[in-house]
Amino acid sequence: MTETRLAAFRRLLDSLFACLPESRWVQRCDWSFEKIFTLPSEATGPFVVECRLDAVARVFINDTLVGSTESEFRLYSFSVPSKCLHQSKHNKIVVEILSPVEYCIQRSAKFSHENDYMIPYSEYVNGEKNWNMIRKAGCSFGWDWGPCVPNMGINQIHILSVPAAVAQTLKVICKMGQSNRSAAIEATVYGIRAHDILDVDAKLTIKDKDGKVVLEQTSHALGLPFVRPGLEVAEFDITLFANISDPDL
Repeated sequence: MTETRLAAFRRLLDSLFACLPESRWVQRCDWSFEKIFTLPSEATGPFVVECRLDAVARVFINDTLVGSTESEFRLYSFSVPSKCLHQSKHNKIVVEILSPVEYCIQRSAKFSHENDYMIPYSEYVNGEKNWNMIRKAGCSFGWDWGPCVPNMGINQIHILSVPAAVAQTLKVICKMGQSNRSAAIEATVYGIRAHDILDVDAKLTIKDKDGKVVLEQTSHALGLPFVRPGLEVAEFDITLFANISDPDL
């Protein structure tokens, strides 16, 4: 994305030019993207920033750091402090994307200093060093004959107004009983983030193929507040169990 933006401003001749050695400075620099926005009047919060960034980045809203990323492959969700956003005037979101090349070099040096051992890596003719120190596609660092273009940029980013509690991940395990005449269901909700409250209830509802509710299970959990200053948020993991006697459900 960074190389594409520069090409649009005629800082690069075309997208292929970024593969040449003269343009390797692009991937060795940090980049910053910003946008001014206003909140809709109906948006009352709480608010979260949901984003996929490539790859090492920091997100600021009105000069307040709300979160950082270290992986190209996952979706991040950050709670926004209630005092950070302005309802009646302009707001600014800034995404700072750090050089993946410099990040790898610095992380390798830090690991070597702390452990007296350097993690080995494969060297390629046109590649970069220490490329295995980052959660990012290794092929972008110049595998074999390929170009060395460790891309960086914004895949997606949204500011969302959410309910009081939001779950990040749901995992469901179903185990059949003896003779397949019963089933045990284990549902775990990971990373429930709740604003201004320290406990939440989660309900597991099981319906048959016609949509009729055949079983409900409720669980209560107490969360621990985040240690990051300014975020009145607690985080929970809740596991619910249910047994079904009729496997046809």
